[in-house]
Amino acid sequence: MKRILVATDFSANAATALTLAKRIALSDQAVLYLTHVFRPPFMEVTGPADRILSTLDEAEKLAEDELLHLRRELQADGLEVKTDFRYGAAADGVLKAITELQPDLVVLGRTGRGNALDRLLGTVASRVALKAPCPVLVVPENSPRRAIQSIVYATQLERVETGALGFVFELARQSSARITLLKINASDQLNLFDDEQFIFDIRQQFPNEHFDFEQMDAPSVRDGLSTYTAAHQTDLLVVANQPRDWLASVLNPSLSKELVLEVPTPLLVCHLDKI
Repeated sequence: MKRILVATDFSANAATALTLAKRIALSDQAVLYLTHVFRPPFMEVTGPADRILSTLDEAEKLAEDELLHLRRELQADGLEVKTDFRYGAAADGVLKAITELQPDLVVLGRTGRGNALDRLLGTVASRVALKAPCPVLVVPENSPRRAIQSIVYATQLERVETGALGFVFELARQSSARITLLKINASDQLNLFDDEQFIFDIRQQFPNEHFDFEQMDAPSVRDGLSTYTAAHQTDLLVVANQPRDWLASVLNPSLSKELVLEVPTPLLVCHLDKI
């Protein structure tokens, strides 16, 4: 990894996400891009125009100063840091930054509550995670600030995931983390191919990588992942996302989107068609 983009709104949760991104950047000697999307605060247009403009200018200046302060702190830790200050709606601004800066990884905090409206429209984190052309690491609220030592890669062993696996193996090497490939056997999932053959093929493709393989039965993949991560230390959960059309995403939200909204563990979303 050469470039890591971290989206920040200067909240406590964004600071947690930044801590994790910093660890990854230091281990991989990557350049860190700090992106803040500034949107003017809502104000009642009742006062003098010059006072309103002055308040908006002050808010923008505070945001710029905070971004520069974060850059100085990270540079003091030995990181190469670039700042990216832009305007607009948060998700749109972050996606535009990703298009322009072309990072290898995006890291951002999750602040949505996973309610009905979030499920329909999506939070900033879910929109970015599902639309970005690169892997996106979503850090939930109150996530422990610890190094990545245990990675759980959720797979159904029903499709080629070479790109996503290669990315995760590289991340594990840099973090000295152990990897577990986890298959949830659920009634709503296809089981067309031989699991042992898939695992054999993965070991052939990645002969120098070490990983464990586990299976468990559960009513659904989401239930199985929740049960497993609650019982086993999981510093990072990985899912590989498939492209879906708009209608399918509304009628039957993807597992990746549900996990982004709900999972209490840092979640890495990789896109099988883009990695």
